[in-house]
Amino acid sequence: KAGVDDYQHAMQLDSGNADIYLSNGVGARVLGQLDKAIHLFDLALELDQLVPLTHVALGGAYLHAGRLDEVTIVWQE
Repeated sequence: KAGVDDYQHAMQLDSGNADIYLSNGVGARVLGQLDKAIHLFDLALELDQLVPLTHVALGGAYLHAGRLDEVTIVWQE
């Protein structure tokens, strides 16, 4: 939990850093908060669409959420 809090604090300090949103999304996914993870991955992609790991993470979150049509779209980008 402390690590998640640290990343959330970092997001407040540097809201334009896509890597922080990606990391927060990973934390949310690990905690089973798939909707929050998807939202954070989307925000990360809005900031930087050129990070392949963000596309993979978003697709994985969609997969675990059972949103299979969206997995295909994200992984084709």
